[in-house]
Amino acid sequence: MMVGPLLLIMVFAFACSMAYVARIISNKGLKNSHDLSMLLAVFGGWFPFVLLANNYGNLSILSFSPALFGIALDRRIVGFARYCIPALLSAAAIYIYPEMCILVIAAFFIAGTGEFFSGAWRQKAKLWLGVIIVILLLINLYLPDALHIFSQQLAISKPLVGGRPGNGFAPDLLIMSRLPAALWGFEQIAILDISTVTAGLLLGCLLALIAVFGLVRAIQEKLYTLALFLAVTVGLVTVMIVSKHYDYGAYKMLLLGWWMTSLLVSIGARCVWSAFRESEIRIGAILRVLIAGILFSAMTLWGNQQLAWMKGFNYKRAQPLREVRDYISGLHQVVGASLSDPILDGWMVFELRKLPVWYSEYNGYMGQAHVLPFMARSSVPQQSGDYLLVGKATLAVGKVVWSNGLFSILKNGEGSPIATIGKIEAPNGVERVDGSTFFWLGRNPAVVSLNSTADQTIFLHTDVIGGSSVGDWSNPVAIEIYIDGVQSDRLDISSQTTHSIRLNLHVGSNNVVFKPAYSGGIVPNPNGDSRILIAGIELRKLEFFK
Repeated sequence: MMVGPLLLIMVFAFACSMAYVARIISNKGLKNSHDLSMLLAVFGGWFPFVLLANNYGNLSILSFSPALFGIALDRRIVGFARYCIPALLSAAAIYIYPEMCILVIAAFFIAGTGEFFSGAWRQKAKLWLGVIIVILLLINLYLPDALHIFSQQLAISKPLVGGRPGNGFAPDLLIMSRLPAALWGFEQIAILDISTVTAGLLLGCLLALIAVFGLVRAIQEKLYTLALFLAVTVGLVTVMIVSKHYDYGAYKMLLLGWWMTSLLVSIGARCVWSAFRESEIRIGAILRVLIAGILFSAMTLWGNQQLAWMKGFNYKRAQPLREVRDYISGLHQVVGASLSDPILDGWMVFELRKLPVWYSEYNGYMGQAHVLPFMARSSVPQQSGDYLLVGKATLAVGKVVWSNGLFSILKNGEGSPIATIGKIEAPNGVERVDGSTFFWLGRNPAVVSLNSTADQTIFLHTDVIGGSSVGDWSNPVAIEIYIDGVQSDRLDISSQTTHSIRLNLHVGSNNVVFKPAYSGGIVPNPNGDSRILIAGIELRKLEFFK
């Protein structure tokens, strides 16, 4: 009930923080439009993605970074407040989001480096030391846990493929030909309209040019700290893209630095807007129209993306979740839950926390290796009962006894066992295509978990397509199917696209492995996608064997 108001409060706090830092920067001689800075920061670029991805932790600390940057430059803050205010915000950031708080807190210290190298280094060192001491006093009991969480999250970013939270969230960031648009939050990978793709690339380049104008203006005014913060952000984004190949990590860096990007665009736009004297009014008018057109087009393209997200987003209300809770509470017995959608899984763990519910697996952040031991401490039944909760989009077979717009509850009984698809581990990520689960196979296999309440035989109906990385179609292209280590089928995708895979399941979890069988050459994908795409598999339907 409080999610909506809390979101509004956090968005309002971010807007106020942007207005504050924009005014402080203006007072330093670097004129910018406060309204434009807020508009770009809140409605454009990467900020709306934080709502799309349910990154409430990120949203909670986004306002801290520009606020800390402004506080470091605000000479009106004197006395003990100089130590207390930044220390309180920094400690809060550590409590809220320890693994991402470093870049947030760094804003305060980066903003202060200008005075540190201007001869007042003793006073600045004293201030920094005082702030650090107050921070440590505020977080001393939590510090070991914060360091543990930080180290675990850092370890997660190390694998080059698969197994990392959020993999595939912003895939355009890993495609060099799309990077000019992707860095500004213009989505293209799902866009078929070539004019929209071209517009995103063009607007990305033009916005970058305006931001460069703003950066040059900041350097002219000797506000080198803006350039330093931008350099740190760009460096972290580069590491995530080039070294880690981790699009979700790059998105987080871009998100935390978006306020600075918005500010530089506002400064650059103001610089071009007022650059020409009255005698050059014609040139000035043309450039003003051009600047207004670029900003309006960018906001329109961002707005269209957000409108499409809103239309396609299924989780707008809490009512369907509470309907499930009320129905299960009336059963008065153990209910199983198999929810592959990490958003639904997380919310239902919360909603059903007081009910006897057994979870076949945890997904999203709850499914991470270092989090699972904490989940295991929960007081939950050791096995499922006769009822199973699944998402409406989950592939399952069984007798449906209750459903709403998002969920179904199946009942296990004699003659009507249950089988569901659970966790999918695919190195190239899991996607949704026309409402169905889809994944690409590269050189490495993918594993699909199938949960069954009885020994039974089912059919898994799939659509399979050849990938654009296949360089030699004269070589056989096939997919070998293994269930619990034993090969059960082989799909020839050169001659047939639709396949019905017969699977003999036992009670419990069954691991079905899709292994590509192709020995030919690999060629680059025409669209610039850096992944190896040998075959795409769409899971269409589960059906009882009759």
